[in-house]
Amino acid sequence: LVVNRVEAYLVSTRHVWIMRKLIAADKFKLKILRDHCLSLFTTPADMKHITTAVFGALSEDAKKAVHERTLELI
Repeated sequence: LVVNRVEAYLVSTRHVWIMRKLIAADKFKLKILRDHCLSLFTTPADMKHITTAVFGALSEDAKKAVHERTLELI
C-alpha cells in the first residue's frame, strides 16, 4: 500500500522536520510514524521543542501520546 511506503519513508528520512512528521502521523493515523517521532524525544527538554502551534494542531489521541511520552521522560 502507498500509505505504508510513505510511512516507511518518513520514518527513515532525516529530510523532513520531526514536527511535520508528527502532524502527518496524526492526520493520517500512522501509529508507527507517531511512535517513532515520539521515541526521538529522549529528554524532558526535547519535549519543549513541541511548540504550542504544533501541539494545538494535534488530535486528542496524539496529545495524549505526547503527554504520556513526557511523563515517561520525567
